[in-house]
Amino acid sequence: MSVSRGESGEAAGCTVAEFGDAYWPYRLDYDRAVLDAAGYWQRVAGNLGRSFDGAQIAELARLDIASWMHLQEGTVALIEDMAAAGHRLALLSNAPADVAEAVSGLPVAAHFEHLIFSCFLKSAKPDPESTEKLPKQQKTSGGRPDDERRRGGGVSAQDLLRREGRL
Repeated sequence: MSVSRGESGEAAGCTVAEFGDAYWPYRLDYDRAVLDAAGYWQRVAGNLGRSFDGAQIAELARLDIASWMHLQEGTVALIEDMAAAGHRLALLSNAPADVAEAVSGLPVAAHFEHLIFSCFLKSAKPDPESTEKLPKQQKTSGGRPDDERRRGGGVSAQDLLRREGRL
């Protein structure tokens, strides 16, 4: 089930724009595990000029997790193709613990040798520490060619597609 920010905004009692403005300012702290779910959602509530009770926090967390579970078919196919071709895959993702747990349970996660989440590193992309804490063989490149500081020996999906003439 794909969840829109509109549904989350409705659950928070605000517009999509208001929800977006309140959602992002503390997101990296949530992804880095500086804030737990209750702390994060209360910060969001504070940005909206309100507070959430436990049931509202649980619903917002559920909707948030669901909103991150929609995978692009082409991305999944690429991951499956790369795994079938024998490429060793690792995922480095900004995610709080509840999202990390959900992602780890997705069937596509089985294709990754390593699932590395910001909440466990206590550091999030684009912080240089998010990749400096990883062993060299686990470092991945960013998806942007101009993001050279994140390159550390890995190969991006874009690089592989270019090599195969698919991009």
